[in-house]
Amino acid sequence: MVLSPNVGSDRSWVWNVAADLVDDEVERQLLAIRFANSDNAGKFKEAFEDARDNNKKLAGSAAESKPEASDEDDNESGSDAEEEDEKTEEAEKKD
Repeated sequence: MVLSPNVGSDRSWVWNVAADLVDDEVERQLLAIRFANSDNAGKFKEAFEDARDNNKKLAGSAAESKPEASDEDDNESGSDAEEEDEKTEEAEKKD
């Protein structure tokens, strides 16, 4: 996301969001904010850019640390389910 001055004003900003939920639909939106003075607008810009950079870092580290499921894990869970089904069938035959 890029924060840009709105119509050349030093106290208002605009930015695009890729996915904003509006009425349960994901839509691209142009958002804007205006402040009473340029000092507050500058503080907002700093906070906005810091938050954006921190989110990028968090998203990158979360993607790197996400463990991938191996095929062996999938097979083991499938065989456990099969064994459970066999035990259930055997118990039903005995009754």
